[in-house]
Amino acid sequence: MNRKADKVIKRDVLSLFNIRSPLLMEKLFLYLCINSTQIFSVTTAAKELENTSVSTLESYMDALVMSNLIYLTKPVYKHLLSFPGKCIDNCDKFKWK
Repeated sequence: MNRKADKVIKRDVLSLFNIRSPLLMEKLFLYLCINSTQIFSVTTAAKELENTSVSTLESYMDALVMSNLIYLTKPVYKHLLSFPGKCIDNCDKFKWK
């Protein structure tokens, strides 16, 4: 794990957010890093990470977000992007002003 992230997680996040399982927090962070380009399912992650409860993972993820160690985004679907009533098929050509 990156030294800065390791220090932030082990020193700051654990104490600031009252994390009860440091090892689970580290596993979650690594899981999120490894799967960063995938659509994330907290239910799937909970099963894969020691069969942990969804609420625990959500609270740990909130701590990582508030610590600026991870950023969550929602998927963007091409068919939802539209400009003056037209659908944009090639998002790369669209220039935001």
